[in-house]
Amino acid sequence: MNSIRRSIQKAKKALKYYLNGAAPENNLAVRDLLADIKHYCDAHTIDFYAELETAHRHYTEEVVEARRAKKQRIARCPKAKDKLPRFLHQPKARRRLNTMTDSTQSKQKFLVISYDDDQQQWFYDFVVAASEQAAVDKVCTQRYYVIAADALSPENLSNLAQSLTEETIESIEESERADSNLEVR
Repeated sequence: MNSIRRSIQKAKKALKYYLNGAAPENNLAVRDLLADIKHYCDAHTIDFYAELETAHRHYTEEVVEARRAKKQRIARCPKAKDKLPRFLHQPKARRRLNTMTDSTQSKQKFLVISYDDDQQQWFYDFVVAASEQAAVDKVCTQRYYVIAADALSPENLSNLAQSLTEETIESIEESERADSNLEVR
C-alpha cells in the first residue's frame, strides 16, 4: 500500500468517532475533528496554524512524489490519461466576475499559469485547447514537474483585469488587513 493510501486509512480511523455512522464524505466530521484538534493545540500551547502549514507542505510533497511516480508509469503506457488535480487558489468569489466553464467551441486560447514548487518558479503558457481542463492537462503533461496549474480564457483574463482596475488601493489594503487577521497571532 502506498503512503497516500496509508494516510487515507489512518485519517479514516481518526474520523471514525466523528462520522458516527454518517457517510465517509461527510464534511462535518472533518470540521469537528479539526475544531477539536484546534482546542487541543490551544490547551497544550501548540501553534495549530504552524503545524497546519507544515502538514500542508508534507501533503504537497507526497502528492508531487506520487505524481512523479505516476508520470513515470504513464510514460510507459501512453494510452493512459493523466488527470491532474487543480490546486491553485481561486480568486475570492466577490472579486470573480465570471466563472470558468467549458465552451462549445472546439478550440480556444488560454493562458495557463503553473507553478514548480521545487524551483519556486511560475510559468505562463499560451495554450490552444478545447476546454480549461484540457489546457491545464496539456501544460501539466508538458511540464510534469509543476504541482499546480490553472487556465484563464481571454474573457476571464479581461474580467480579472477589469476587476483589478475597478478596485481602489484602499479596498485592496482593507482586504489584505482582513486576510492578515486570519493568520497566526
